[in-house]
Amino acid sequence: MPKVLRATHPSQSVRLFSKKDKKNTAAPAHHTAPHHKHAPSVGGTTHNEEPLVDLAKLQAKMERALTTLQKEFSGVRGGRPDPGMFDHLHVQAYGRSTPLSEVAQVTIKSPTLAVINVYDPEVLSSVNEAIKSSKLELNPRVDGNVVSVPLPKPSAETRESYVKLVSRYTETARQNIRKVRREGLDRVKRGGEGGKEGRTGVGEDEVRRNEKLIEAMTEEWVKKAGEMLERKRKEILTV
Repeated sequence: MPKVLRATHPSQSVRLFSKKDKKNTAAPAHHTAPHHKHAPSVGGTTHNEEPLVDLAKLQAKMERALTTLQKEFSGVRGGRPDPGMFDHLHVQAYGRSTPLSEVAQVTIKSPTLAVINVYDPEVLSSVNEAIKSSKLELNPRVDGNVVSVPLPKPSAETRESYVKLVSRYTETARQNIRKVRREGLDRVKRGGEGGKEGRTGVGEDEVRRNEKLIEAMTEEWVKKAGEMLERKRKEILTV
């Protein structure tokens, strides 16, 4: 029987025949790619080696920067009221910090009024206090079993200040993404030079390939941050 060895590259296989097998055995039905000593695969890996850098881990860190940015955006009012403006709020309830969405439902009754239907009357005051102390700059009041929240129309000056605020948030997110980029490039450099955390015998082509992957990933997430800012800016300025 032929002996099949699997190459480290997922799309490759090598079939070895003894002289006897080679004489009487047909070629395998499926196409097998030629085996390369240093065939690269996704994630910056090379044949029989650990990856120079974990691209999935770097991407997850960049994505977290935008998750944080979205949370910060949710705390900034748009020109038109939306239930999502309360999504970032947490309430002290049942001995812990609890998302507002778990203890109440937000309804926009009119362009100037939001009503918070609280499921448990015991946390009414906590909901009221969470809204009052937030950066939304609102003055809620308890009305029976609900919290009423007047929504005054933000002035042009206020909206411009909100735009500046979200722009600062976005720049911080970009800086955090670039920090992750630098972390990845430093790791690749150490690997390419065979440093303390790196490996010996890594070619310049492999180093450059990993660097290009990190740069492309960085550009993608920085672009997404800019797109988020543009959407939020439009939301703030639309009345």
